Amino acid sequence: MALLLDHYLYVNVGLRGPAAAARDADGHPRETFRDDGGLVTGMWAVEGVPRDGWWCAQMIDADAPRIDKDGKELPPEGRIICQMCDAHEIRFIHVMEHDDYEEAVRVGCYCAGYMENDAEAARTREADFKSEIERKKKFERKIEKLERGALASDWETYNEISFDDDGDAIVEAEGDHVLELAGYRMAVRPVEGGKWLAAVRHKASGHGGKSPHIYATEAEARNAAIKAMLTMARKAPKTSWGNRRKPKRGKHYLRSWSAASD
Repeated sequence: MALLLDHYLYVNVGLRGPAAAARDADGHPRETFRDDGGLVTGMWAVEGVPRDGWWCAQMIDADAPRIDKDGKELPPEGRIICQMCDAHEIRFIHVMEHDDYEEAVRVGCYCAGYMENDAEAARTREADFKSEIERKKKFERKIEKLERGALASDWETYNEISFDDDGDAIVEAEGDHVLELAGYRMAVRPVEGGKWLAAVRHKASGHGGKSPHIYATEAEARNAAIKAMLTMARKAPKTSWGNRRKPKRGKHYLRSWSAASD
């Protein structure tokens, strides 16, 4: 009977899975009353659905773009109605799982707290998730500001930095065009045939190195150095984002310099 009802809701109402379980045969939210007279709706009113013992397997921001397995950005999933109570629209989705229920259920913070018998844990988890989203937004704004500053800044000719033969360090030499910004030092240098080399270094840690490519113009080399600097800034460890492994010295962040154009 339950399978027939699920099929009916999927075919005629467009619902399936947990969303279908929360509706009756007419597609309306299920309702029932607790012993104390309180009204419960959705999957809370469905017999056989576990009331507790759930855990959160994942948090999702329904307004954020998704990234597929190939790294391609996809449109946001979009806000949904909590599948447990079938009453509230939610942006921050707690994906709940249970040993005795086949499918994951996507719910809001309030229902998640009841499902895992720990309202404080659900609130803390959502608050931490929101803080992480805000930290990432601030970091992206910082990166954008850094890029604007790098593109707008004037490079100077110094007589104090260049590259050694293997590119593992930047050493003193004459004629380098240099830009120092936000703790990074970028340099480009002319070589035989009118070509250009590029390098970047984080001054405090010494991380960085020379590009393996030779660039046709100074502008192209500068752009490559700026892109490498932004890559380093994005991948630098941030203690506030959780435990991350300590970076190795050298070209740890510079595995993908932009190639020279033909």
